[in-house]
Amino acid sequence: KKEYYAEALSKALDGRGCAPFYLVPDKRYVYLPPKNFRDKKASDVHKKSSPFVSMWYVWGGTPERNEALIRTFRKMEKKGD
Repeated sequence: KKEYYAEALSKALDGRGCAPFYLVPDKRYVYLPPKNFRDKKASDVHKKSSPFVSMWYVWGGTPERNEALIRTFRKMEKKGD
């Protein structure tokens, strides 16, 4: 872990830092480059999926906003959105 990240997480234990949650897609995420960014290829070898597993760190800025984001995400997840 990077020092600044470890420090931010350790401060979260006493309410002074951030406590992010993490979003990880069920399957490899496909990133679409801007139009005309790449030459078109007619091969499956050149698909535009990410060469790595994607993951997002999410922090709402305050514990209250973070909890609101988590609640909203869980509601959406239950609905299947």
